[in-house]
This record gives sequence, structure tokens and C-alpha cells, in this order.
Amino acid sequence: MATLLTQYQLKHHTVKNRLVVPPIVCFGYAGKEGYVSEKHIKHYERLAGGGAGIVIAEAACVSKDARLSEDQLGIWDNAFIPGLSGLASVIHSHNAVALIQIHHAGTRVDRNVSDTPLAPSDMTTNDGRRAKALTLEQIADISEDFTRAALRAKEAGFDGVELHACHKYLICQFLSPITNKRRDEYGADKAKFASDIIGNIRRACGGEFIIGVRMGGNDPDLKGAIRYARAFEEAGADILHISTGYKDYKPQDLDYTENEYYNWIVRSGIVIERNVHIPVIVVNGVRKPEQAAYIIEEGLADFVAAAKGLLVDEAWLAKIQNNEPVVLCDGCRRCRWFIKPETCPHYRV
Repeated sequence: MATLLTQYQLKHHTVKNRLVVPPIVCFGYAGKEGYVSEKHIKHYERLAGGGAGIVIAEAACVSKDARLSEDQLGIWDNAFIPGLSGLASVIHSHNAVALIQIHHAGTRVDRNVSDTPLAPSDMTTNDGRRAKALTLEQIADISEDFTRAALRAKEAGFDGVELHACHKYLICQFLSPITNKRRDEYGADKAKFASDIIGNIRRACGGEFIIGVRMGGNDPDLKGAIRYARAFEEAGADILHISTGYKDYKPQDLDYTENEYYNWIVRSGIVIERNVHIPVIVVNGVRKPEQAAYIIEEGLADFVAAAKGLLVDEAWLAKIQNNEPVVLCDGCRRCRWFIKPETCPHYRV
């Protein structure tokens, strides 16, 4: 029986346990230029020091004009490589596999970054801006932006990248029938944009470079998400990380009974794990070690990611081994970390 402390062989990496630090954007750390700061280094030093087997650095934008905020971490230029190398090094210093999430905001681009958001199809954004449908040439250019970002991540020392294909950002917008109404090949096969990026990264970065995809388990529904997961596996993805897609609600075709160990988002990941041949990370609402332990020990998923739980107490694994209580997230109605990290009651760097 596997436990949280059981190793896992991911390509040529022996992952030391089944706990994952998911990508958590640190608003205000990078500044408007997008460079890794000393705060970043200290933050990832602390998180990696907790002993998780995989640490996924926060969303780094592949294009200067596609940032979700003015202060998002950048990976669109070679000038970012030295700072990113510092992040990879500090993660590796704790014997963790180091990945970095790469990202394009699409219609969710910050107004102060660009007033002309891009989308799969013409649409009006939530803040009233008119988004223009991408041309085939623009799609090819953005795909190349992702590939170049992956090459920079590799040069910086990361073991791989994770495509941000959920939470209403650009790749997710291609996957959703709500925002992708194209009548060409990218509309007929909504997984094509992401699959092409996966294939391009594989060819550019080689067979041992880890390619992950963070995707929704509910978009367009569970059956559709399973179809996308299989397409990504076929394209060359090595690991999937299941969250929510363009929609934030439970798919009607998901069989889920409420329980104390996991929510419907984790349940969607559990079902997807049974329908692919690559490892799956489940995430969302896992704030106690007991929850993570149950999911692994019952064989429901290969890895468990904990964001808020590890933000307030990264020492889960040591405390489990020493039978010590962990510090629990306060569950603020609106998470203060995601407004401004320094305002979280448990903030420390």
C-alpha cells in the first residue's frame, strides 16, 4: 500500500514522496518587470524545505502582453533565466523535483497590461473589453512562445513545465465550448491547441523533460475532461494536475458523494486517474494531512497537492512522522494570501 511517504518514479526522477506544492502566484513579489525577487527565493526555500516531493513554481507568463497582472513572474525573455535558475536551485537543494507553470492569460489579461485581449473566438470580457479571435498565425506564434518558455525553463534548471490549461486562461478558453466557437480545426478539435504545444515542447526539450498539464475536470463535463486528458497523454504529457476549467461548478455527469476527505474537484481527478496511464495530481480543499494520507492510501490518486495547507504550515510530513499537530488554515472568506501575501495571518518568509 502506498502512503504519502512512498516514492514514485516519474521518468528518470525518483520523486521522494506523494506530496506536491502546487503553483501559487505571489502577487507583488516580481514587480512590474517580472523578475524573480529575494522574496521569491525565500518563499520557495521555505516551501521546498517542508519536504514535498514535487514543487511547482508559480505561473510564469510566456508573453509580456499576456500577463494576468502587472507584477506576474516572467519567462518571455532570456533575461529571466538567471533569476529562474535561482528558484530551480533552491527547490533542488531540498531534493524535490522542480517544475514551473507556464501561462498565457488570454481574455483575463490585466487591463494595465493590454487593452486588446486575445481569445479563441470574438467575445466580450467580464470587464467590457472586446476580445479578438486569434488568427492562425497568432496561434502559431503563441504556441512558439510556450515552446521558447519551456526551453528557458530547461536552461534555468527546471525538470519540466506545467501548462496552465484551467481557470479561464487562454488554453482553457480553447478547451471550453463557451469561449471556443471556432469553425476551423481548433474548433473541431478543442484539445488541438494544447496538444500541439505539448508536442512542440517535447520535440524541443527532449524525452526526459517533464511536461505536465493543469486542466479542469469539469469542462465541458467530466466525459469531455476525460477525452482531453487522453488527448494530452497521447500528445506526450507526463503528468496531469486536475482542477477546474472555465466553469466553477460540478459537472452533471460526476458521481460524487460528499465526504470529509475530499470535494467534487478532487473526485473529478480521481475519476480521470482511472482513465489514463500517466500519473495524476489531485488538488483543492486538501488542508489537513489526514485528507492527503487517505487519498494516497486508498489508491485514489498518485499525488496530492495542498496549497493553503502548506502555505500556513509547510512541515506536514515531519509532523506526521513525529505525530505532531499542524497549523491549520483559518479559511478566511476571501483568502488574504491571494489578495496580498503579507496580510495572511500565518504569513512568513
